[in-house]
Amino acid sequence: MIETIVTAFQIPAPSLSEIITIIFQVCCGIIYLIGEVTGMGYELANLAIFVILHPLITLMFFVLWRSAKNRGEIWKGLYTSSKTPLEKLSL
Repeated sequence: MIETIVTAFQIPAPSLSEIITIIFQVCCGIIYLIGEVTGMGYELANLAIFVILHPLITLMFFVLWRSAKNRGEIWKGLYTSSKTPLEKLSL
């Protein structure tokens, strides 16, 4: 269907490298904008995002995941220990 639209209107389809270049340029533009709005500049905004902020967010999600996993193990242990011996046999 998309090929039909492209050929009917003679719209050139961008290649994968062109799409990647466009996405890269948009992301750089966003970082330039962040740098200008905050007064940090592009280099400092890039450093703050990818060296400080991203690792902190990754570490936070890791800690939250481990905490939730441990809570699940605790609840599972409480649930299985609260059953009577006959209920344990039925599972």
